[in-house]
Amino acid sequence: MNLPTPLISLKEIDKDIYAKIEYLHPSGSMKHRSIPKLLKTLHLSGELKGINKIAICSAGAAAITTAWAAEKLGYSVIAVLPSITPKQTIKVLKWLGVTCYQVEDKKIAKLMQKLNALNDVYILSQMQDKRLIDHYRDVTKEVVSKLTTVSAITVGIGTGASIMGIGREMNIHQPNCKIVGVEPSEAAIVSGSTWAEHNIPGLAPPMRQSLLDKTLLNNVLTISSEQAWSCAHNVARTSGLFLGPSSGACVSAAIKLRAEGTKGPIVAICACSINDYL
Repeated sequence: MNLPTPLISLKEIDKDIYAKIEYLHPSGSMKHRSIPKLLKTLHLSGELKGINKIAICSAGAAAITTAWAAEKLGYSVIAVLPSITPKQTIKVLKWLGVTCYQVEDKKIAKLMQKLNALNDVYILSQMQDKRLIDHYRDVTKEVVSKLTTVSAITVGIGTGASIMGIGREMNIHQPNCKIVGVEPSEAAIVSGSTWAEHNIPGLAPPMRQSLLDKTLLNNVLTISSEQAWSCAHNVARTSGLFLGPSSGACVSAAIKLRAEGTKGPIVAICACSINDYL
């Protein structure tokens, strides 16, 4: 069972902008909400019979969480990582005993196909497994237990699982709350642009986001990699929170919403810390 994470007012920036600190989970990111529970379900159901390796394509955070969970269940982990994955993330994964393949984006799909052909390997497809979505509903439940009204919530779009779970639950509790997706301006694929390399790990992967239902979103804001990192740095200086770049992007989007006229409480989902990116 996941313990509730803090909801902190960024009052030094705006008294009604809040950061939901999702990187305080044991494995260091919001992926801890879903992956350990899914792996345990797969293990207990017998779906992993004959399997001894879990393979995952990840920007880093999901691979770390998978390693954290798989070790306890007796599985080793293979991580397929994009070329922009920070060295610190690779070090953490190897420290956890993960076999790491860092490859060019265009070669990722081919490598995953090869791994999928191995009889003792299970592919944990965070881009396609719908069972991941509902595990993020608790994020919303925790937010609405603290705030009676939420005008908007900003969530980074990676696989799409977290914004789907958070958004669906928010529509139950506060249907007037705007569900706002956040993606890099360099790779604004949800907004209709073509993918290009960016520097906000965890957002806009170079593959189809099949879990994402765009009809749930009220808006999608694009934030540049430079803006995301700059905002994360500013929050560290003013509020003392060590946000990672995807978290910085969500706070930057919240600030942008305020500048565009959104009134009332805005919540930014901060999925990762800066620790793996320096």
